[in-house]
Amino acid sequence: MAGLVGRPEIEVITALGVPVRTYDVSGHRFLQYESRRLVGYPGSYPFGGYPYGRFGYGLYGGFPPTIETRECELTITLTQGRMQGYTRRGNDCRALPPNVG
Repeated sequence: MAGLVGRPEIEVITALGVPVRTYDVSGHRFLQYESRRLVGYPGSYPFGGYPYGRFGYGLYGGFPPTIETRECELTITLTQGRMQGYTRRGNDCRALPPNVG
């Protein structure tokens, strides 16, 4: 992201794609990007017990599968048409690929 600071708005949008929202406040423009994804974890067998002969399951076992929401909100600040800074919030904010910027 640091490689985009100082770049014109068109270069920022070319690198990051079209923002979800834009805001204009007191001579500043804010570009907002959002990403969300679900990540599944399979758990471990046997969940709910272990086979206990042919009469059913015992009381011990693994843990259930789980699903986690991963998200990131990126806000770019532009002044006079150039990127001044950015903020990121969320549990899935990652760096951009090295060729961006």
